[in-house]
Amino acid sequence: GVAGVHRGHFRDDEKERERCDLRQREQWIFAPPTWTDPPPPDMSPLSQHEEAWERFSALHICVDFHPTAFVDCRDVMGGSEVNAAEHGTWVTMIGVVTTSKRVSATTKTGTRAMCFATLEDASALVETVWFPDAYRHFGPTLETGQPLRIKGQVAIDFGQVSVSIQEAVAVPFAITGAPG
Repeated sequence: GVAGVHRGHFRDDEKERERCDLRQREQWIFAPPTWTDPPPPDMSPLSQHEEAWERFSALHICVDFHPTAFVDCRDVMGGSEVNAAEHGTWVTMIGVVTTSKRVSATTKTGTRAMCFATLEDASALVETVWFPDAYRHFGPTLETGQPLRIKGQVAIDFGQVSVSIQEAVAVPFAITGAPG
């Protein structure tokens, strides 16, 4: 009697809940979405420089321009100008480290590290010498992977030009107008 009614009533409630769940699922499946798609990205054409920057940012190689095209190179000499400078001339240039070799130098105070590094810009390779004091202060900039803004004095020994580094700072890459 009473127990059967309760059981039947319970079964009816269970069936009703299943029907409601099914209706809710059908509404969710067949109802139009309540969200909207995001706006499309700006697809306006990029300049050659911007396109090269995008490629360089993603791949860390540059096939269209020299990497120094992506830094501010105003008020600096180009590598070819540095190589043509006279002995004793103070120069400032921006270049990318292509190779470096750390060596030990024997000084009055003992053995200290120094470095020879080759920097390049769009016009030439420049040999640099990082004597112990300069290497101790500025040597970590050689490992940044960024172009370096260096200041130093030109030395011409046995017909070979090199720059004795006095200051060096890493210059971050950034898109800057037209390459140059």
